[in-house]
Amino acid sequence: MLRFLFAGLLDRDIAISVVRTELEYRLNDASPTGTLDEVSADFRPQLPEIDPAWARQLFISAHEYGFSQHASYITWLQLTLARLQNHRTT
Repeated sequence: MLRFLFAGLLDRDIAISVVRTELEYRLNDASPTGTLDEVSADFRPQLPEIDPAWARQLFISAHEYGFSQHASYITWLQLTLARLQNHRTT
């Protein structure tokens, strides 16, 4: 965000380049479904007092939150790129 703001103030093309680079990186990094395959059904917490099924649900919920934030950031990047590309200076 700092690169976008400070470098973008200097030049329109710099701002567009920063947003485009970040968008390409995030799109390549994004999961298409948001599913979490790493927490298997036989997930076993280190402490015996922890219910494995409950812990698994918590891990999945935390992952889904991260997925939603990532998807939101990608949407913001797409909207910002379109806005910057369509902006005409006077």
